[in-house]
Amino acid sequence: MALVSPLVGALLSAFFVLIIGVFIEKHYVSIVSVVANILSLLVVFVTVDLSLAALAMLSVYLAIGIVAWRSELNQLYFLFGCKTYGSLVLVLTLNSAQLLSWSDWIVSHIPSLPAGEVTSIVVGWITIAALVNVVAWVLMRGEMLPELQ
Repeated sequence: MALVSPLVGALLSAFFVLIIGVFIEKHYVSIVSVVANILSLLVVFVTVDLSLAALAMLSVYLAIGIVAWRSELNQLYFLFGCKTYGSLVLVLTLNSAQLLSWSDWIVSHIPSLPAGEVTSIVVGWITIAALVNVVAWVLMRGEMLPELQ
């Protein structure tokens, strides 16, 4: 008997990674980030019904991450931190549950963007990642304020 549904499990995984990104991974990607992202990836593969397009996009993202790591392209590391990856997991989960209509709406109102699932996922990913980074910045700024006094 499952304790939670696959949707809830994937959402919990996404929020867990996002929380690590906001509260632990403040300035750089660490081994905690890598482990959390790998565990979350396993949860995604088991719980989220990925379309072929979403699976291809995730595979390309992971391939770029591996190349960045092997080539020591430090400038690209921010793309693979918990805030960015957790945002992707959240969007893939919402897409799987057909709860990404807000992203479809954004895409439909930007004429230069091609309509489609991958575009909707990328727009949703950018939107969620931007919101998470703003929240992290506000929280981090609040922690820094006492030091400035």
